[in-house]
Amino acid sequence: MSNKPKPSKGGDLFLFLFFLCIATVFWLISSLNNEFNEQHIDVPIEIVEIPDSITILENVPSNINVTIAGKGFSIISYLLGHIPHLKIKFSDFIHKNTPYESFLLHKNDIEKLLYNYFGGGIKILSINPDTVKFNFASTPGEKCILKINTDIKPHFQYTISGDIISDIDSVSIYKINSGDTVISTINTELIKLSELKDTTIITAQIKPIPGFKIIPNKVKLLIPVEPLISKKQVISIIPINVPHNLDLILFPSSVEISYLLPMSKYNTTNNILITADYEYTKTNCSNKIPLNISNIPYNFKNIELISDSVEYIIEQK
Repeated sequence: MSNKPKPSKGGDLFLFLFFLCIATVFWLISSLNNEFNEQHIDVPIEIVEIPDSITILENVPSNINVTIAGKGFSIISYLLGHIPHLKIKFSDFIHKNTPYESFLLHKNDIEKLLYNYFGGGIKILSINPDTVKFNFASTPGEKCILKINTDIKPHFQYTISGDIISDIDSVSIYKINSGDTVISTINTELIKLSELKDTTIITAQIKPIPGFKIIPNKVKLLIPVEPLISKKQVISIIPINVPHNLDLILFPSSVEISYLLPMSKYNTTNNILITADYEYTKTNCSNKIPLNISNIPYNFKNIELISDSVEYIIEQK
């Protein structure tokens, strides 16, 4: 009687699946090698070796859509994983016999570069775009002052506590056509904000001008915002327009004023003026003279006098 172990059913199944996988791989290899496949591929492009003195004046496409046909193995590597950049040397395609210096890559040039890129065994069926062209400048642009165009409103208990700070104060402009337009100012697009309660940093677009390239095309702005707090202050009243032979004597000679101001300004001095104008007494018989406020800092709010007039007498010197 034989004691040889019988093969397990599980082992037979594993062996069957192993040979099935091998057969599938060989079939796939054979199919890929015999069938002619058509694929659409976005090829990223990169213009290289651009001198630092060159400024590109127009948008450059980031990729070229290519329809190719070839046997499976000749294109499968481009369908799996990372597609490398097609690098194009800047100096090889410069054209200076036009009104503007330009980079021009014709369809035939693109096809040659793509055949080198893909290698043998493929056919290029279509290219989009089939031309790559852009103008450039080799000289510095004209400097223009940048104006910030804003409509900013803080919350009613807050204030814009200082100048809006820009990370640039001017831009460079380049003419990209033959027009006679003269540029005097460069503005940002209108920046509209409301109900601000804190210092805010935003990026604003610079308003484009047809026929010109503006560099940079955006600006970073810091808008200082802080809360308003209440303060009271006693200020001496200053008589004005008094003839040199007279004295305008006021009762009282000072007055209390209240206002809201930015928190950071609370302990700083200010030059608020409260005046009483002698000219008022020439045409009015009242025994009181009105008070006027001037030199109010732009970010002080809700200015109020405890009394808007005081008594007075006029004396000869």
